[in-house]
Amino acid sequence: MRKLRVLLWLNLLRMRRNALATIAGSLTDALWALAVLAGALVSGVPAREVFWALIAWILVVNVTWMLGGWLDYLASLGLVEEHLIRGVALSRLLLCRALTTFISAGFSSLLTYIGAQLLLRDALTPASIPHAVLALLALALHSLAYGGALAALSLTVLIPSYLLDFISFAFLGILLLPLPPDQVEKLAWLPIVGPAYLLKASAAAPPPLTALAASAALAAPLLALALALIKLASARIEKRGVKVTSAI
Repeated sequence: MRKLRVLLWLNLLRMRRNALATIAGSLTDALWALAVLAGALVSGVPAREVFWALIAWILVVNVTWMLGGWLDYLASLGLVEEHLIRGVALSRLLLCRALTTFISAGFSSLLTYIGAQLLLRDALTPASIPHAVLALLALALHSLAYGGALAALSLTVLIPSYLLDFISFAFLGILLLPLPPDQVEKLAWLPIVGPAYLLKASAAAPPPLTALAASAALAAPLLALALALIKLASARIEKRGVKVTSAI
């Protein structure tokens, strides 16, 4: 527990020292989101649904890229092995990094909300706030599992994590597809896309609780798979160390 507190403190300290970089990154996320939102307005797509789809996209992209980027950064400094030697598991490293990642995603979402309110001057509150919160929590767990699995996989196959990520690029396009509301319960069983679509759907009407429960239940095997990949990467590093790779 003491090691966990130290890791959390170090991540928060680093975030405070790099506050300007965090703000700049969040502002960039918000500007990209607002550009997409402006395009949706021109196309006549419901702004409220697009806004919540963008919030889901911001969460997934931040978690995926920041978790993988953190392990890539530690590997380049030769600190992954140092943590393992001192009994700090990769899962703890990623879990503590996740806290600052969620803070960054939350700040990006706040800036996007402020910009959207100025742009739309319309209510963006979902039809059911409790349903939206549950969908957001399920999406956070799915994103954590995906980001952790991708980060561990990058150390195993020796390919930078951002080159392994393909979901983030297609994620927003899939989410903005006009899917019929009666397919919500089927979509809930899809990793990442399921809870994101439930969050988007909650803007217009509360999604079924069974769909939310299914999406939340799916998080358990996803997290278990991510943990298995992290343990596999740890075992490989203990035997062979980390070979740093880069790509231009």
